[in-house]
Amino acid sequence: MRDWMFNLRIGSFQYDIIGSLALSEEDGCSGYFGRVLPPPCDCNPLLDSNEIVRAVPDFLQLVLSFGGYRHIAANFDLLDRLLTFGTIIDLTKPEILAFFPSIPSPVWSCASFGTSDITAKFSNSAPSLIDLTFARNSNKWRMTIQFSLLLPLEARLWTAYLVQSFPFYKDHALDFHNLVFLDELGFKLTGTFTTDPSSYHPPKYLHVPPLSVEWINNMPCFYWPPNRCYYWSFDCGGKMEIEEEDWARYGIPNLEVVAFAGSIWRQEEYEATREYLHLNKYDPGGQQFANDHGYPILVVGDPHILSKPPQAGV
Repeated sequence: MRDWMFNLRIGSFQYDIIGSLALSEEDGCSGYFGRVLPPPCDCNPLLDSNEIVRAVPDFLQLVLSFGGYRHIAANFDLLDRLLTFGTIIDLTKPEILAFFPSIPSPVWSCASFGTSDITAKFSNSAPSLIDLTFARNSNKWRMTIQFSLLLPLEARLWTAYLVQSFPFYKDHALDFHNLVFLDELGFKLTGTFTTDPSSYHPPKYLHVPPLSVEWINNMPCFYWPPNRCYYWSFDCGGKMEIEEEDWARYGIPNLEVVAFAGSIWRQEEYEATREYLHLNKYDPGGQQFANDHGYPILVVGDPHILSKPPQAGV
């Protein structure tokens, strides 16, 4: 909220590039200038927080968009646990801080990222088959595909999480990298091809077995890691699997698997949300705001512990 100011000398808004540069260097965010907030309209100088909130009714959505796809990239050992969707977790401890009850089932999705060399989509022929389309007129193709289980209505859940998350951020004194809203779980496949595997005889096909959740205590869960993330086969149905030691012989590259989980926001975004609640006369805990706007309410604790019946004699 501090980067746009009204310059009385020139009679218009200007961006505080000095302060923004200092912030960018402190938090290591090289992409900060790619997402500068637009100046609000019809504000009177000086440009204070109340003016911004009044002039930008969707201010929370701006804050949300900064962090929603800022996933935690993690090795498989770090995620080696039962992961429960719709929960707030501390990655440094095997505990759940809070959860949203009545969470819908996550949806299995696939998307190509970062390159136009290869596009990918689910095939209609088999649940695990991935249709790969290679760009023409090239002898080398770079591929990055993301597969994930993603909660539907994510923007609504992001808002519900962020407006109620400040007490956890404050009370647990967590680094923002460790406070995670588990709305998504998946992995990226990256690699470089020098041939199109489907264009040779016999053709080779990429298979990524769909991840599916298990419902435990009325919450969608997944035991990470999966048995395997992908494999290659001589047939569309995936029954004639190619052994990994034979991949090089058939011109199949090894693909790097990078796991990721959840969404995070930075300290500045937590504090901006807290200030937004304060300026709108809401408690910083956020539950009153969530109630008034029809958002799900966070329940403090672990759903797998709270659901256990009390022991006899306790």
